[in-house]
Amino acid sequence: MTHTTHAWKAKGKYFTYRGQNIFWREEGREDAPILLLIHGFPTASWDWEPVWADLLKRYRLLTLDMVGFGFSDKPRNYA
Repeated sequence: MTHTTHAWKAKGKYFTYRGQNIFWREEGREDAPILLLIHGFPTASWDWEPVWADLLKRYRLLTLDMVGFGFSDKPRNYA
């Protein structure tokens, strides 16, 4: 597979939550059912890359990197 984490990040955006920058991605047809993909511990949204294209055939996909993971901020002291 020729996909890279750099390409994954380039298609994402950031929002701020409790002072932390959170990476997220959204892709798919506006009229498709929405599927929220949440990564496990200790991983990141990148885990969905191998199945992303297949899921896009049916769903509008949303995913994010939780605080401390992936491309989101990694604060030392965070409650």
